[in-house]
Amino acid sequence: MDTNDHSGDDTHWDRPDERLIAEVYQHLFTSGLTRERLRENAINGFICPQKFEFGQYGLVGRSLAWKTLLTPVPPLTDELSTRPIAPVDEVRRQRDIYVELLKEVMRAPDGNYEEGFILPGHSRPPTPIPTKRGEFERNNPLSLDEQNPWKQWFQNMQLRKEILQDVQRTFPELSYFREKQVQIDLTNVLYLYAVKHPDIGYRQGMHELLAAIVLAVDYDSLDRWTSS
Repeated sequence: MDTNDHSGDDTHWDRPDERLIAEVYQHLFTSGLTRERLRENAINGFICPQKFEFGQYGLVGRSLAWKTLLTPVPPLTDELSTRPIAPVDEVRRQRDIYVELLKEVMRAPDGNYEEGFILPGHSRPPTPIPTKRGEFERNNPLSLDEQNPWKQWFQNMQLRKEILQDVQRTFPELSYFREKQVQIDLTNVLYLYAVKHPDIGYRQGMHELLAAIVLAVDYDSLDRWTSS
């Protein structure tokens, strides 16, 4: 479904026209702008010219500039006066890593996934991975074994519910954050981070920090490349 198609959707939010996104892309990567100037512009609070302001959510192109400045792309260099490079390949690589990690942390100890779980970029649920034979005495929800992996799994699922509760209260005045898929995406990212960084875990307020980033990235996104 085209993200610009909100027919029958009462949570409509205005998205930039694809041509405006293409124009800001050209500004960042083909206009002669240097990385040094882009960094200075970001520090001074005007990443892109005012003409790229659009709608209630602000500036088009923020996430493109963030990726350019924060994503390591070859060749690595200390020289900041080089031309910005669109980090398309690196972003795609990082997305693939994210999907694999999410698939790992969302897989229950019996190899199954919760009903309705779909990985980003996929249309069908992931294939379950059966557990090894002979593990039932330890690996089952009712086992009293100290090494029972279901203990940690139930703790993780409780954490995920708590994250979702916070996400559902994110910026209630903005219709974008009432969209179900947006709430799922926010919950997935925060849950994955908490599970993979147990020394930090999840803290209240993280959802609001992530929300601003996700909105900016989605704001600059395209469902498909067009000839325009």
